[in-house]
Amino acid sequence: MIYEKAIVEVMDEILQDKINYLALSEKLHQLKSLLLKITELDLNNFEDRKDLEFGNGIALCTTFAALCIDDIMRTRQFVRGIYQAIKDKQKENNNPVHLFYAGTGPFATLILPILSRISPEEIRLTLLDVNQKTLDYLSRVIEELSIEPYIDQIICADASMYQFDASQHIDVLVSETMQHGLVKEQQVPIMINLVSQLPKKSIVIPNNIQLDLARMNSRSNLRLEGKNHLIYKQIKRLLDFTPEFIHTIDAKEKNFPLCSQVDFLEGQKVYDKLVILTSIQVYKDEWIHVDLSSLTIPNFLLKSHQEKDRKHISLSYVIKEQPNFEFELS
Repeated sequence: MIYEKAIVEVMDEILQDKINYLALSEKLHQLKSLLLKITELDLNNFEDRKDLEFGNGIALCTTFAALCIDDIMRTRQFVRGIYQAIKDKQKENNNPVHLFYAGTGPFATLILPILSRISPEEIRLTLLDVNQKTLDYLSRVIEELSIEPYIDQIICADASMYQFDASQHIDVLVSETMQHGLVKEQQVPIMINLVSQLPKKSIVIPNNIQLDLARMNSRSNLRLEGKNHLIYKQIKRLLDFTPEFIHTIDAKEKNFPLCSQVDFLEGQKVYDKLVILTSIQVYKDEWIHVDLSSLTIPNFLLKSHQEKDRKHISLSYVIKEQPNFEFELS
């Protein structure tokens, strides 16, 4: 197990049922400082700020992949969910849990704290990232923290195209390669490709990404007054992006109709924007709800003055150079 103080303390804080945002922020800052020291990653280096572009989305640059550690709820909920998934898989058999982590970034942030609570005999890691520069930094972390005994493979590949070897038995699949609303990055094509190759008993994290069409009241005083329940009015559930959904679709599909001719004007006088909301079920009870993370802020579609007396919307999600929504009004 890893006994480095900063890593142990982060995991201890993450496992607290009651969130102490200040304490967790401080612990994550200490961990980030440690990892920056180990990797010698210069956050101002222009070369590490270039996203990689593909025909089905972008892969986040090394710098901003590293800075994902600052998103407190994202880090906390994913680590908690992954740890619970590992423990659940351990109950099924006596073999080490094989965890496949696609899109590690330079720090493998979502698995690193867990290694302070679990031994190499209990888990085997396959770590994949598409950016070789990112993996070079990760290799420094692995060497400095003596993580080698946990590692089965380190792979540089596009996870949206990667094919599992016949001998690879995957117990837990992890990929957090997304932005709010599933736009721009490769989360959807990555999950479609990898999950479609797995047996249904494999645990997939995140387990569900929910998208909802909603109207938003953008008055800032509602946030200041803590009246979040008055900010959004849900119109329609657009998608539950789950392993079950993935197993029902054509893995080559690029266009996913989400709704047709839905009336979006209800509450127009109060709710002045049309948005898509994201909620993430990491695993079981570990959720990231709307507005609690950069991953779950609203995705804006229209403001009231842009609606031009239209009242129905048809909406699709399209995988392309930068995955996004396409819609028609009528």
